[in-house]
Amino acid sequence: MTLMRHLRVLFLPLLLGGCSAFAIPPSLEGQLPPAPGGTARIVVYRDVGVYEFADVLKVDFNGAKTADLGAGNLVYRDVAPGTYTVTFTPTRAVPDQFKSVPLAAGNVVYLKLVSFSEETCGAALAGGSGCRQHAYVTVFVDPQVAQREIQGLKLPEG
Repeated sequence: MTLMRHLRVLFLPLLLGGCSAFAIPPSLEGQLPPAPGGTARIVVYRDVGVYEFADVLKVDFNGAKTADLGAGNLVYRDVAPGTYTVTFTPTRAVPDQFKSVPLAAGNVVYLKLVSFSEETCGAALAGGSGCRQHAYVTVFVDPQVAQREIQGLKLPEG
């Protein structure tokens, strides 16, 4: 019994110290900070809700890993002007799911990753019998609408 008490005392700081790894990321309240001069901004986000899958998507810009994005999260990157293709995995292939966008300095684009329901996925893919892997598409969102939708979403680091 005494040994168990000593072990608890020894491991308690380790357990409590490890809790910081599970800290909830900050959520967005208000506006994103302004982009540095001479850059463009890409904002990618996912809704949170009962119909959203829990998949964590690996988001790439022009084939370079940019972020991991779960439901209820958003990421943004300030990038040099140019054309960017935003892709993500894992996803089941559906027509027009990835988007390319040409950006000039000062441009801001909002992209929402939207999941298909099992029924929609099966119907969209020539009468398939459902999806073994969830399907997502990229949707351009009007900046005013996006500003409302991203409020309260989490900003994970990285």
